[in-house]
Amino acid sequence: PVQLHIREAHGEAMEIMRARYKQSRLPRGIMHCFSGSAEGAKEVLRLGMYIGFTGVITFKNARRAVEAAAEIPLDRLLVETDCPYMAPEPFRGKRCDSTMLTRMIEKLAEIKGVNPQQFADQTFQNTCEIYRISSLMK
Repeated sequence: PVQLHIREAHGEAMEIMRARYKQSRLPRGIMHCFSGSAEGAKEVLRLGMYIGFTGVITFKNARRAVEAAAEIPLDRLLVETDCPYMAPEPFRGKRCDSTMLTRMIEKLAEIKGVNPQQFADQTFQNTCEIYRISSLMK
Protein backbone atom coordinates (compact mmCIF):
# COMPACT_ATOMS: atom_id res chain seq x y z
CA PRO A 1 0.00 0.00 0.00
CA VAL A 2 0.99 3.60 -0.52
CA GLN A 3 1.73 5.53 2.66
CA LEU A 4 1.50 9.31 2.60
CA HIS A 5 2.84 11.68 5.25
CA ILE A 6 1.52 15.15 4.49
CA ARG A 7 2.06 18.22 6.67
CA GLU A 8 0.64 21.64 5.91
CA ALA A 9 -0.18 20.60 2.33
CA HIS A 10 -3.46 18.69 2.54
CA GLY A 11 -5.18 20.72 -0.16
CA GLU A 12 -2.35 20.25 -2.63
CA ALA A 13 -2.01 16.57 -1.77
CA MET A 14 -5.72 15.95 -2.32
CA GLU A 15 -5.57 17.71 -5.69
CA ILE A 16 -2.75 15.38 -6.75
CA MET A 17 -4.58 12.31 -5.41
CA ARG A 18 -7.81 13.25 -7.20
CA ALA A 19 -5.94 13.82 -10.45
CA ARG A 20 -3.87 10.65 -10.16
CA TYR A 21 -6.48 8.24 -8.85
CA LYS A 22 -9.83 8.20 -10.59
CA GLN A 23 -12.78 6.24 -9.19
CA SER A 24 -11.76 3.26 -11.31
CA ARG A 25 -8.35 3.04 -9.65
CA LEU A 26 -8.44 4.05 -6.01
CA PRO A 27 -5.20 3.83 -4.02
CA ARG A 28 -4.74 1.24 -1.33
CA GLY A 29 -2.99 3.04 1.42
CA ILE A 30 -2.63 5.05 4.58
CA MET A 31 -2.65 8.75 5.29
CA HIS A 32 0.09 8.53 7.90
CA CYS A 33 0.36 10.97 10.80
CA PHE A 34 -2.90 12.68 9.85
CA SER A 35 -3.10 16.34 10.80
CA GLY A 36 -5.90 17.53 8.55
CA SER A 37 -9.46 18.61 9.22
CA ALA A 38 -12.62 16.54 9.56
CA GLU A 39 -13.52 17.51 5.98
CA GLY A 40 -10.04 16.47 4.82
CA ALA A 41 -10.47 13.13 6.58
CA LYS A 42 -13.76 12.57 4.74
CA GLU A 43 -12.00 13.20 1.43
CA VAL A 44 -9.21 10.76 2.31
CA LEU A 45 -11.86 8.17 3.16
CA ARG A 46 -13.62 8.76 -0.16
CA LEU A 47 -10.32 7.89 -1.83
CA GLY A 48 -10.45 4.54 -0.06
CA MET A 49 -7.56 5.10 2.32
CA TYR A 50 -7.02 4.43 6.01
CA ILE A 51 -6.07 7.24 8.39
CA GLY A 52 -3.42 7.02 11.11
CA PHE A 53 -3.04 9.20 14.20
CA THR A 54 0.01 9.76 16.38
CA GLY A 55 0.49 11.17 19.87
CA VAL A 56 -0.74 14.54 18.63
CA ILE A 57 -4.28 13.26 19.24
CA THR A 58 -3.56 13.46 23.00
CA PHE A 59 -2.42 17.12 22.99
CA LYS A 60 -4.66 19.62 24.78
CA ASN A 61 -4.74 21.84 21.67
CA ALA A 62 -5.55 18.98 19.27
CA ARG A 63 -9.15 20.10 18.62
CA ARG A 64 -8.83 19.66 14.85
CA ALA A 65 -7.39 16.14 15.18
CA VAL A 66 -10.12 15.14 17.65
CA GLU A 67 -12.83 16.46 15.31
CA ALA A 68 -11.28 14.55 12.39
CA ALA A 69 -10.98 11.30 14.38
CA ALA A 70 -14.63 11.57 15.41
CA GLU A 71 -15.63 11.46 11.72
CA ILE A 72 -13.59 8.39 10.77
CA PRO A 73 -15.23 4.95 11.01
CA LEU A 74 -13.50 2.50 13.35
CA ASP A 75 -12.68 0.20 10.46
CA ARG A 76 -10.55 2.88 8.78
CA LEU A 77 -8.49 4.10 11.77
CA LEU A 78 -4.87 3.28 12.60
CA VAL A 79 -2.58 4.23 15.48
CA GLU A 80 1.06 5.15 14.86
CA THR A 81 4.12 6.33 16.73
CA ASP A 82 5.89 8.35 14.01
CA CYS A 83 8.97 7.37 16.01
CA PRO A 84 10.98 9.24 17.18
CA TYR A 85 8.56 12.17 16.92
CA MET A 86 5.01 13.00 18.06
CA ALA A 87 5.11 11.47 21.54
CA PRO A 88 1.75 11.63 23.36
CA GLU A 89 1.02 13.52 26.57
CA PRO A 90 2.59 13.39 29.14
CA PHE A 91 5.71 12.57 27.09
CA ARG A 92 5.35 15.42 24.60
CA GLY A 93 8.76 16.55 23.37
CA LYS A 94 10.44 13.27 24.27
CA ARG A 95 11.37 10.39 21.96
CA CYS A 96 8.26 8.46 20.94
CA ASP A 97 8.25 4.67 20.70
CA SER A 98 5.75 1.83 20.55
CA THR A 99 5.42 1.61 24.34
CA MET A 100 3.41 4.83 24.09
CA LEU A 101 0.76 3.49 21.70
CA THR A 102 -1.60 2.79 24.59
CA ARG A 103 -1.90 6.56 25.18
CA MET A 104 -3.13 7.12 21.63
CA ILE A 105 -5.40 4.07 21.82
CA GLU A 106 -6.98 5.31 25.05
CA LYS A 107 -7.63 8.79 23.62
CA LEU A 108 -9.03 7.51 20.32
CA ALA A 109 -11.22 4.96 22.13
CA GLU A 110 -12.60 7.81 24.24
CA ILE A 111 -13.33 9.87 21.11
CA LYS A 112 -15.03 6.91 19.43
CA GLY A 113 -16.98 5.87 22.56
CA VAL A 114 -15.57 2.34 22.76
CA ASN A 115 -13.37 0.61 25.31
CA PRO A 116 -9.61 0.73 24.65
CA GLN A 117 -9.29 -3.02 24.08
CA GLN A 118 -12.05 -2.97 21.48
CA PHE A 119 -10.31 -0.06 19.75
CA ALA A 120 -6.92 -1.84 19.87
CA ASP A 121 -8.45 -5.02 18.45
CA GLN A 122 -10.09 -3.07 15.63
CA THR A 123 -6.92 -1.20 14.68
CA PHE A 124 -5.05 -4.51 14.68
CA GLN A 125 -7.64 -5.89 12.24
CA ASN A 126 -7.35 -2.72 10.16
CA THR A 127 -3.58 -3.17 9.97
CA CYS A 128 -3.98 -6.78 8.87
CA GLU A 129 -6.47 -5.68 6.22
CA ILE A 130 -4.39 -2.86 4.76
CA TYR A 131 -1.24 -4.99 4.58
CA ARG A 132 -3.19 -8.12 3.60
CA ILE A 133 -1.88 -10.18 6.48
CA SER A 134 -4.59 -12.81 6.42
CA SER A 135 -2.93 -15.34 8.71
CA LEU A 136 -3.26 -12.93 11.65
CA MET A 137 -6.85 -11.92 10.96
CA LYS A 138 -8.37 -15.05 12.53
